[in-house]
Amino acid sequence: MKKKIEIFFQVILVCLLIKIFYFDRSLLLNINNIINYNFYNLLFFVIGINLFIAFLFYVIIGTITISKIRFIETLQIFLQGGLMNQFIPSSGLIFRYYKFKIVSK
Repeated sequence: MKKKIEIFFQVILVCLLIKIFYFDRSLLLNINNIINYNFYNLLFFVIGINLFIAFLFYVIIGTITISKIRFIETLQIFLQGGLMNQFIPSSGLIFRYYKFKIVSK
């Protein structure tokens, strides 16, 4: 099951790269205008917020469940659920539930 999920994410990544580099050429031309000092500040802020939310999610899961899951596994599941939620809305919650059910056993 784990291999199928990894293959699924790799196929999605390849599809996104094809979409960006083949269909959205105007996006690539505008990237030079977007990237500046404020962009890096915003990028670090978004990464920090995602890590903080994942840490809070880890703390909540640790207090609710009996089985202890490592922070890295929780972070991975949380971020993968976020990706799934971007592709198919509300599927991230279902993905997180089943993934935690599998990992906690």
